[in-house]
Amino acid sequence: MTLIICPQCSHENSALAEVCLECGLELVEDKMKFSEMAVILLVIATLIMIIYYMTMAPH
Repeated sequence: MTLIICPQCSHENSALAEVCLECGLELVEDKMKFSEMAVILLVIATLIMIIYYMTMAPH
């Protein structure tokens, strides 16, 4: 099971938790940062693939 460390109190929470079980801090913001990073990595990987195939195409 994946755990999220609360940035406020350092309590280990389930990755599915929306708030820290110890101090009540919202953890949803951290999940959004992760999803934004995943989208950015997907875009970068797609651009690399497009550039690779464009340079390998016969002229």
